[in-house]
Amino acid sequence: MTRSWLSSIEKLRDHPVFFSLRYGVMWSILPVGLAMVPLYYLLGSEKDWGLRVMNVYLAALGMMGPACSLLIGQFLSKAYHVKSFAGWVALAVYLSLLPFFPHTLNQVVILLNHTFVSGSFVGFFLALFLGGGVVALKIRFPRLKYGAEALGLLAGFFMIAAVQWYHFDIHRAIRVFIGNHITTADSLYAGIVIVFLTNLLWFFGLQGSAIIGSFTAGVYAQLIYDNMQAAQLGHPLPHIVTLAFFNYVFIGGAGTTILLPFFMLRSKSKRLRVLAKISLFPCFFNVNETLIYFLPLVANLELAVPFFLGPLFTVASTYYAIKWGLMPNFSYFIPGVYYLPSPLLAVVATTPGFFFPRSFLALKHLLDLVVVSGSWKSGITAFVQISILGFLYYPFYRAFERSVIEQEKHTEETQKEDSDLNFNLTHPKWSEESLPS
Repeated sequence: MTRSWLSSIEKLRDHPVFFSLRYGVMWSILPVGLAMVPLYYLLGSEKDWGLRVMNVYLAALGMMGPACSLLIGQFLSKAYHVKSFAGWVALAVYLSLLPFFPHTLNQVVILLNHTFVSGSFVGFFLALFLGGGVVALKIRFPRLKYGAEALGLLAGFFMIAAVQWYHFDIHRAIRVFIGNHITTADSLYAGIVIVFLTNLLWFFGLQGSAIIGSFTAGVYAQLIYDNMQAAQLGHPLPHIVTLAFFNYVFIGGAGTTILLPFFMLRSKSKRLRVLAKISLFPCFFNVNETLIYFLPLVANLELAVPFFLGPLFTVASTYYAIKWGLMPNFSYFIPGVYYLPSPLLAVVATTPGFFFPRSFLALKHLLDLVVVSGSWKSGITAFVQISILGFLYYPFYRAFERSVIEQEKHTEETQKEDSDLNFNLTHPKWSEESLPS
């Protein structure tokens, strides 16, 4: 049953659509990072460096739309082993659907700010349906050289013509729709659904954070930006579920596995001890791919219960801790802050006007900010959550450890029997020369 289950998971993970999503989304993050450096100097009007970095991050997110349309379409072609320009067709139609074509650097920044919420939705749609249609035509009619791409461009032309005829701005429509449902996005139910889907994709061996985040990053980045602006003005923070909220709830990475390497360090299994030493430091900084792929947590039914319940517990407990005033709301976000240890991440994300100290006096000023804002409560909340996660994981880990030890003993006994058999068959007394005539 276990082998059939794992083989089913592997087939689903290696399906061409999931393959294209996994690698397309991962590589589409690259232009976002590359765009942040020049945009930092273009968006230099904001005095507060945190708001300035956030402005840069929001503008850079606008690069994900064209990147997703190109890369997902091309990886889709690669997954189906056909030579096509499906991604380039999707990219050409994406660029034609932009509300305006920029002619100056300032217009580029305006355009990126206009599309950072909606770009990934449009890019995904064009890559999967328009690019996927081109790939399907290539598979169905392999003798078509560039006919499939031409038909894809023709379909894109009709889309562009319809948009132009009705003066319809698809990016603005998506942004308005999300704005009208922002109370739904900023809710416990939305947080639970997003975290569950993220963990579900990780359970199947897919990059859940990247795939789900490509859809939701723009929306929740806008919410934390609203909180940052409100904190600067001294106003109440309007939103609870923000981008910083999601960064915080995955304590130790997907599945909230912060304490799992500590349990494994004292294991009687040599493999678990070695893996614990490799995973301990990365898990401390919320990076647990070594556990997901090598323990593995992928398709692991024995650890599935805490793997799914752990993040759901941190979502609910963090939401109500903020709502009931047990910890401050998230008022800050820095791209990459997710890789801070969880208690420190909580303090940073809940301290209005947070800065990195460069002197002793600056450190004292920062500590005064932490004490005054009450963000030290966030650190205590993180330690309490980590302790409860330990109680949740430990019994399931012990059961998993026993199965691993039994499996290792069985493997050792099998190898020993094989070695004894090989030794006896190759012993000199069994050779033909030693046999009696």
